[in-house]
Amino acid sequence: MSAWIDDAEDMVNQQQQDQAKLGDTTNWQPEEGDILAGTLLEGKIVATKYGDTHVMFVEDADEKVWMVWCGNTTLKNALLSQAPKPGNGVSIKFDGMKKATKPGGNDYKAFYLACEASDHEYWLEVAQTFAMKQQEANMGSGQGREAGPAPDPSLSDPF
Repeated sequence: MSAWIDDAEDMVNQQQQDQAKLGDTTNWQPEEGDILAGTLLEGKIVATKYGDTHVMFVEDADEKVWMVWCGNTTLKNALLSQAPKPGNGVSIKFDGMKKATKPGGNDYKAFYLACEASDHEYWLEVAQTFAMKQQEANMGSGQGREAGPAPDPSLSDPF
Protein backbone atom coordinates (compact mmCIF):
# COMPACT_ATOMS: atom_id res chain seq x y z
CA MET A 1 0.00 0.00 0.00
CA SER A 2 1.05 3.54 -0.58
CA ALA A 3 1.84 5.95 2.24
CA TRP A 4 -1.22 8.04 1.32
CA ILE A 5 -3.54 5.06 1.75
CA ASP A 6 -1.97 4.24 5.12
CA ASP A 7 -2.42 7.88 6.20
CA ALA A 8 -6.01 7.93 4.92
CA GLU A 9 -6.82 4.74 6.83
CA ASP A 10 -5.33 6.28 9.99
CA MET A 11 -7.42 9.43 9.51
CA VAL A 12 -10.62 7.43 8.99
CA ASN A 13 -9.88 5.29 12.06
CA GLN A 14 -9.23 8.43 14.14
CA GLN A 15 -12.53 9.96 12.98
CA GLN A 16 -14.32 6.74 13.91
CA GLN A 17 -12.75 6.79 17.38
CA ASP A 18 -13.64 10.47 17.85
CA GLN A 19 -17.27 9.80 16.86
CA ALA A 20 -17.42 6.90 19.31
CA LYS A 21 -16.19 9.20 22.08
CA LEU A 22 -18.93 11.73 21.29
CA GLY A 23 -21.51 8.99 21.72
CA ASP A 24 -20.35 8.42 25.30
CA THR A 25 -20.59 11.89 26.79
CA THR A 26 -21.55 13.35 30.15
CA ASN A 27 -23.27 16.70 30.57
CA TRP A 28 -21.02 19.12 32.43
CA GLN A 29 -23.06 20.48 35.34
CA PRO A 30 -20.56 22.58 37.26
CA GLU A 31 -20.74 23.90 40.78
CA GLU A 32 -19.19 27.21 41.75
CA GLY A 33 -15.43 27.13 41.23
CA ASP A 34 -15.41 24.06 38.95
CA ILE A 35 -12.99 24.11 36.04
CA LEU A 36 -13.14 21.84 33.00
CA ALA A 37 -9.87 21.65 31.09
CA GLY A 38 -9.14 19.45 28.13
CA THR A 39 -9.15 19.19 24.37
CA LEU A 40 -12.03 20.54 22.31
CA LEU A 41 -13.14 17.64 20.12
CA GLU A 42 -16.03 19.31 18.32
CA GLY A 43 -18.53 22.10 18.45
CA LYS A 44 -22.13 22.04 17.28
CA ILE A 45 -25.30 24.05 17.32
CA VAL A 46 -28.41 22.16 18.33
CA ALA A 47 -32.08 23.05 18.34
CA THR A 48 -33.78 22.71 21.72
CA LYS A 49 -37.22 23.62 22.99
CA TYR A 50 -35.58 26.74 24.49
CA GLY A 51 -33.99 27.79 21.20
CA ASP A 52 -30.80 27.05 19.31
CA THR A 53 -27.66 26.72 21.39
CA HIS A 54 -23.96 26.02 20.95
CA VAL A 55 -22.49 22.83 22.41
CA MET A 56 -18.82 21.95 22.93
CA PHE A 57 -17.48 18.43 23.38
CA VAL A 58 -14.39 18.51 25.60
CA GLU A 59 -12.18 15.52 26.43
CA ASP A 60 -10.42 15.83 29.79
CA ALA A 61 -7.07 14.34 30.86
CA ASP A 62 -8.84 11.12 31.94
CA GLU A 63 -10.26 10.75 28.39
CA LYS A 64 -13.79 11.44 29.62
CA VAL A 65 -15.84 13.45 27.13
CA TRP A 66 -17.98 16.25 28.50
CA MET A 67 -20.82 17.97 26.70
CA VAL A 68 -20.83 21.68 27.57
CA TRP A 69 -24.08 23.50 26.78
CA CYS A 70 -23.35 27.15 25.97
CA GLY A 71 -26.86 28.55 26.39
CA ASN A 72 -25.71 30.84 29.18
CA THR A 73 -25.03 34.37 27.90
CA THR A 74 -21.57 34.78 29.43
CA LEU A 75 -20.38 31.39 28.15
CA LYS A 76 -21.90 31.85 24.69
CA ASN A 77 -20.33 35.30 24.37
CA ALA A 78 -16.94 33.92 25.41
CA LEU A 79 -17.31 31.06 22.91
CA LEU A 80 -18.22 33.38 20.05
CA SER A 81 -15.47 35.88 20.80
CA GLN A 82 -12.66 33.36 21.38
CA ALA A 83 -13.80 30.64 18.95
CA PRO A 84 -11.74 27.75 20.37
CA LYS A 85 -10.15 25.56 17.73
CA PRO A 86 -10.96 21.83 17.77
CA GLY A 87 -8.00 19.64 18.63
CA ASN A 88 -6.57 22.28 20.94
CA GLY A 89 -6.78 23.01 24.64
CA VAL A 90 -9.74 24.72 26.23
CA SER A 91 -10.50 25.61 29.84
CA ILE A 92 -13.89 26.67 31.22
CA LYS A 93 -14.50 27.96 34.74
CA PHE A 94 -17.87 28.41 36.42
CA ASP A 95 -17.47 31.26 38.89
CA GLY A 96 -20.97 30.97 40.38
CA MET A 97 -23.86 33.41 40.51
CA LYS A 98 -22.99 37.09 40.35
CA LYS A 99 -25.08 40.11 41.26
CA ALA A 100 -26.28 42.35 38.47
CA THR A 101 -23.90 45.22 37.82
CA LYS A 102 -26.61 47.59 36.57
CA PRO A 103 -29.67 48.77 38.50
CA GLY A 104 -32.65 46.64 37.52
CA GLY A 105 -30.39 44.04 35.89
CA ASN A 106 -30.58 40.31 36.47
CA ASP A 107 -28.17 38.21 38.50
CA TYR A 108 -26.20 35.90 36.20
CA LYS A 109 -24.03 32.80 36.06
CA ALA A 110 -20.42 33.79 35.43
CA PHE A 111 -18.32 31.62 33.14
CA TYR A 112 -14.79 32.19 31.90
CA LEU A 113 -13.24 30.55 28.86
CA ALA A 114 -9.62 30.29 27.79
CA CYS A 115 -8.40 28.54 24.67
CA GLU A 116 -5.05 27.53 23.24
CA ALA A 117 -5.92 28.51 19.66
CA SER A 118 -8.83 30.18 17.85
CA ASP A 119 -10.60 29.28 14.62
CA HIS A 120 -13.41 31.69 13.76
CA GLU A 121 -13.84 30.07 10.34
CA TYR A 122 -14.65 26.73 12.01
CA TRP A 123 -17.44 28.24 14.11
CA LEU A 124 -18.80 30.15 11.12
CA GLU A 125 -18.95 26.84 9.24
CA VAL A 126 -20.73 25.22 12.22
CA ALA A 127 -23.36 27.99 12.11
CA GLN A 128 -23.78 27.74 8.33
CA THR A 129 -24.13 23.95 8.45
CA PHE A 130 -26.76 24.23 11.19
CA ALA A 131 -28.70 26.87 9.23
CA MET A 132 -28.65 24.69 6.09
CA LYS A 133 -29.90 21.64 8.01
CA GLN A 134 -32.68 23.71 9.56
CA GLN A 135 -33.67 25.04 6.14
CA GLU A 136 -33.65 21.53 4.64
CA ALA A 137 -35.78 20.24 7.52
CA ASN A 138 -38.29 23.05 7.03
CA MET A 139 -38.44 22.47 3.29
CA GLY A 140 -38.69 18.69 3.67
CA SER A 141 -41.62 19.01 6.06
CA GLY A 142 -43.50 21.25 3.64
CA GLN A 143 -43.00 24.22 5.91
CA GLY A 144 -41.58 27.51 4.74
CA ARG A 145 -39.37 29.69 6.87
CA GLU A 146 -42.50 31.37 8.22
CA ALA A 147 -43.53 28.15 9.96
CA GLY A 148 -40.40 27.84 12.08
CA PRO A 149 -39.19 29.96 14.97
CA ALA A 150 -37.50 33.25 14.22
CA PRO A 151 -33.83 32.69 13.43
CA ASP A 152 -31.26 33.63 16.03
CA PRO A 153 -29.32 36.53 14.45
CA SER A 154 -26.14 35.45 16.22
CA LEU A 155 -26.15 32.18 14.26
CA SER A 156 -26.15 33.74 10.79
CA ASP A 157 -22.82 35.53 11.31
CA PRO A 158 -21.44 34.75 14.76
CA PHE A 159 -18.27 36.76 14.16
